[in-house]
Amino acid sequence: LCATDTIIIRAFPQISIRDCNIPDAFTPNNDEVNERLVLCDGLEGISITMRVFNRWGTLVYENNDYKNDWRGEVNRGLRDNVALVPDGAYFLVITLNDTNEQISKFLTIKR
Repeated sequence: LCATDTIIIRAFPQISIRDCNIPDAFTPNNDEVNERLVLCDGLEGISITMRVFNRWGTLVYENNDYKNDWRGEVNRGLRDNVALVPDGAYFLVITLNDTNEQISKFLTIKR
């Protein structure tokens, strides 16, 4: 008798962060439009680190496995009773963890 095993291989297309249409702004104001920062559709299986800095260079958000789910909350830096970043300009640094490809850009938040 012979034993058999099943191997499942999932292939994910090669993605470049430069192929994504990363928005310049989003409006997390609970109107159900542009509530989350969506970097790119089809991120399933892709590991992305996203860091957000305020205009003074303070890291206000970091996620080492970003899934298009940021709504403007603070998880670094300005934690003194601040749950959400205020309206304004921010600087994003986005890294594809598998290839270390990195892109940076400005982002405006308007609630």
